[in-house]
Amino acid sequence: MDDNKNNTKETVEITAADDVKEIVVDETAEAVDTVVLFSKKYKFEGKTIESVDLSGLADLSAEDGQDIERLYKKITKTYSTSPETTVDYAMAAASKVTGLPVEFFKQISLKDAVKIKNRVINFLYTE
Repeated sequence: MDDNKNNTKETVEITAADDVKEIVVDETAEAVDTVVLFSKKYKFEGKTIESVDLSGLADLSAEDGQDIERLYKKITKTYSTSPETTVDYAMAAASKVTGLPVEFFKQISLKDAVKIKNRVINFLYTE
């Protein structure tokens, strides 16, 4: 992400009769935070993991999306008409962008898995 864009603020003036009000819109409020902090530390393959950075979502290609879908189909036990909204899809996407195996994401708490799912959904559905 462009650091300058994250700190940009837009000022809009609205004139209504004789009153002039200044509204400051902070564009960073709309940005999706891509770092997921876990509710606890996880041990995996000799490492302690406290968070994952999903910023790699922004760099995924359509072909990467197909890879994520193939991985999703391997790990899911259910069918969904909107797979991108499932925990399994989020685990597959997180595995792709972090390099951590799906096995890591399968062992984390449901609360932390849902945090990842929500970040993936927000990324996919935010313009």
